[in-house]
Amino acid sequence: MVGIGLSALVAGCGAVRPEEVALCQPLVETPLQSAAPTAPAHPSTILYLHRGGITLTGGSDDAPHGVSSLVAGRGLDHATLPAAPLDDRRWADVVACVQGQFARFDVVVVDRRPPTGDYLMAVFGGTGAELGYASDRRGAAPMDTAGCQTVPRAVVLVFSGQLGSDAQPHCETAAQEIAHTFSVDHELLAADPSSYLPFAGEKIFQDIDAPCGEESERACHCGRRSQNSVRLLFDRLGPSRAVDRDLTPPTVAAETRRGPRDGLAISVHADDAGGVATMTLTYRDAVAVFSSTCGDGLADCTRDGSTATFLVPGAHGAATFRATAVDRTGNVAATADYELIVDDADPDPTPIALGVATRGSFGRIVADAAITTTAGEIVGATLYWTDLRGVTLRRPLCRASGDRWSRAVEVAPEAGPRRYIIAAADSSGHLAVSPLQTFLYKP
Repeated sequence: MVGIGLSALVAGCGAVRPEEVALCQPLVETPLQSAAPTAPAHPSTILYLHRGGITLTGGSDDAPHGVSSLVAGRGLDHATLPAAPLDDRRWADVVACVQGQFARFDVVVVDRRPPTGDYLMAVFGGTGAELGYASDRRGAAPMDTAGCQTVPRAVVLVFSGQLGSDAQPHCETAAQEIAHTFSVDHELLAADPSSYLPFAGEKIFQDIDAPCGEESERACHCGRRSQNSVRLLFDRLGPSRAVDRDLTPPTVAAETRRGPRDGLAISVHADDAGGVATMTLTYRDAVAVFSSTCGDGLADCTRDGSTATFLVPGAHGAATFRATAVDRTGNVAATADYELIVDDADPDPTPIALGVATRGSFGRIVADAAITTTAGEIVGATLYWTDLRGVTLRRPLCRASGDRWSRAVEVAPEAGPRRYIIAAADSSGHLAVSPLQTFLYKP
């Protein structure tokens, strides 16, 4: 079991170097209340999806007139992209998928060019070579990385020649590039289309605070401490005006059975009329802890329709876990905490001493840990914080001084119980996991 816990801990949340202190920003909880309760005063944003081949002129973005800053940025006067190699059936799947990605926002997605008015255009076709991009480029979009303003009348590119014939990669690439024009940065959350991290499943914009970056954490654009792609898109686009929009969360439950290698198999079952996008398991026992969305590779998981089965090898002692499901329109549901005794054997002793304390008030809580080891040095410590929705956020702790590590959390305004776990790893491959910490937050 140490393999899962330790690899996830060290690979994604190692020790924070002194020059990275600027990245040790507070984790931000997502409030329970609606992100955008009232419809905006401006007209709905029109997203036009174009697949028929096009010649674009270089200049400031002007989708209705086929002018693209991307063409100008490559030092070209014109660029011609061939039509996307997608038949009518595949194209209908792409359009429906993009509509689903933006269904909760005040957006109208069309594949016939609007005769008048402003709109954003996503061009599907080509390989990127037409503009001199590298052969591994899947798409491109203009983005204001200095001021993080929306790029009006933007033209984004989806290089269909790099994406095969399946609708999903076209859809997720389009979602990422379109979101860039509203200043959505890349983030380190595999299940979100704004992420480059591999994901074996259906990506959808996640209503979760996440660090920015491509393969490792970096500072977000425009001084943002972190990013929640859903809240940012609500801010720029507003909520859907559809009177029948889906506000019903999925149902979710879990069950356990013995698994291979003296392990535990945990099956998460979720159901939703509009379809379930992701299922996540947060697990802790005597020797390990992880939080994994099925498909992100952080835990061994297979999905069959509405069931995701997580395998926990070497499960040991008293275990606690919670399952979370997100539907295709972003509604979230979570189970209560499940508790079980896997076995009553004492775990092997660890040379790591891990003490945990909670401090703070007035919307800011700090999780502190004193961590030492007699076998090498501490190489990483991770906070697993569960908010009121049941969503678990995973962040590295930052070394404050000596053996002191900490991470601040900006707590949402709602009162209620908060839970967290801290795990630490040393250079000799040992792992220590704190007991589940629970406290009642009162703003």
